[in-house]
Amino acid sequence: MGRILTLNEQVAKKSFHDVDYEEAFIISADLEDGLVAVKTVDTRIRIIFRPSRISIKKFNKGWITPITFECGRKSGEKCDLLQPYKLYASNMLVEPVKVEEATH
Repeated sequence: MGRILTLNEQVAKKSFHDVDYEEAFIISADLEDGLVAVKTVDTRIRIIFRPSRISIKKFNKGWITPITFECGRKSGEKCDLLQPYKLYASNMLVEPVKVEEATH
């Protein structure tokens, strides 16, 4: 059965994660503070971000979400996290609060 759209509802035709993304485990989602903490699976980067108040309910501890940094680089090149960039989590633009690269 097809999906019924209501007024002002749009179907996403393209994902922000189509080209370059990494899966991340959701460590915490604090509704009171409005912050979500994740740790990426491959690069082990720890990220704290602030989604919109409405969308924070879509992030649940223990779940996995795709993470994409958009920083004007070519696909496959590493982002310079000291420069301005956009951060997408679960196909939504979110506000990065803290990004900590893994120490080996």
